[in-house]
Order: sequence, then structure tokens, then C-alpha cells
Amino acid sequence: MAQRRMFSLRIIDTDKFLDMPATARELYFELGMRADDDGFISNAKTIRRMVGASEEDLRMLIKKEYLIAWEDGVVVITDWRAQNQIRKDRYKDTLYVDKLKELVINENGRYIKAQEVGYQSGNQMATNRQPNGNHLAPQVRLVKSKLVKSSLDNNNNNDYIDIDFKGLTPTSGQLDRFGSLIDGLPVDLVQYAVDKTMAIADNPSINYAATIIKHWLRAGITTLAQAQDEERQRNGAVLDEIDPATGEHVKIPMFKLADQGGSNNGK
Repeated sequence: MAQRRMFSLRIIDTDKFLDMPATARELYFELGMRADDDGFISNAKTIRRMVGASEEDLRMLIKKEYLIAWEDGVVVITDWRAQNQIRKDRYKDTLYVDKLKELVINENGRYIKAQEVGYQSGNQMATNRQPNGNHLAPQVRLVKSKLVKSSLDNNNNNDYIDIDFKGLTPTSGQLDRFGSLIDGLPVDLVQYAVDKTMAIADNPSINYAATIIKHWLRAGITTLAQAQDEERQRNGAVLDEIDPATGEHVKIPMFKLADQGGSNNGK
């Protein structure tokens, strides 16, 4: 487990946080220092007693949504992902994978229980964070309500498909657009686009992965084998793309594609 923990002023320098008793604030910091690499703590009550905080302090952190709690005493820091990024070589999976799957990550990087935002068990956008590069990445399950039923799912009983976005952090708006783009494409092809993005993009983003997929669609590529075959044939060749700013044709090395649309597309 990584030994360093971070706290964001955007979260702790607010009236909401500072209005809490000093004991509740200290408890929050102590829990943050002892959380695992996904923000989970299994001994919150022990830590509370150790720092001299009261049961009311712990309840206050839960009520004010700084913590999410389960009946067995396990808690997770709501803003964990917004405050901490763990290097791949230091990351250790949480022991509470079942609880992690009950959570979604909203566009502000906060954990929220899936049922509280309208997702039911077996039909939710679940999270499963795995390390890649210098980030803990969300594994996002795209719900079929955002994807017309297609070859993405050959099992009529499945309600979602798994795409591991690795170090990317798409917003809900970006997920909606990406879901529409990949409708009808096999999962392994979509995953390959994400993998290529993380491997070679100077500034990896969901828009970059979408650009790769758009290129494949223009070229009539709809399977992983076709994409890999094209890559072997090109072997360093360039793409003839249109610069959206000037409308002129420009030569761009294969997969060194511009992050078309930029970060504003996620808003």
C-alpha cells in the first residue's frame, strides 16, 4: 500500500468542513491517512477511539457525506479519488471489492452508492479501480440503456459490458457520447482503442480513443483482427486528416492523433 496520502483544499477548505468540530476534522484526516489504496477503512471505530473523537463525530462525517458507511463498520472516503492518485508500482487492490462494485464515480470524482443515483444491482455503472501509469483507473461498466442492444452483448441476460478505461477519467457526458459511438462494435475492439490511447497518446483522453475508433469506422474496420492487420500494414505510415481549425488536409502519424474536441467536450 502506498504510504503517502493527499487532501485537497477544494474539499477541506470549505465552510462545510471547517464548521465541523475539530475532533471530527481530525478524525477525517486520520481516516484518510490509514485508508487503503481505494479509500476504504475497516477499523474506523478503533481510529475514532485512538484520536479521542466521539461517535457523533463519526456520524457527522457520514451525514455530511465525507464518508460512506456499511453496516459491518467498513467506510470509504467519498472524495478519495478526487484527492489521491496512486502510482502503479505502489498500488494494492482493496480487500472490499464487493463494496467497491456498489459504488459509482460521478463527474466530480466522488464515490456515490449506485442505488442512490438510479442504478439497481445487476444494472449499474459499477467501478473497479486498477492501477495504470500514475493513476488509479475506473473500470466502467457501460449500461445498455446508453447502448442500443448490439453485438457488444451476446448474452441476453447481461445488462452491461465491461470496458476498462485504465488511466482515463471520462465524465458522464463523455461516457454518453462514447457509448453512442461504440454501439455495435465488439468489446475487444473498443478495449484495444483504449489500450492504444494509454500506450502512445501524449495526452490520453476518452476523446483520443474516440478519434481512433472514428478512424476505424471510416476505414470500415469493425473487428480487432482488422484493426491489428491495418496497424501492421501501415507500420509507421501517416493518416491524411482534416485540421478542424483550418479545414486543410494534414499528415498525422498513425495513432498520434489530435485530441479532437478537447476537454470542453466533456462538459
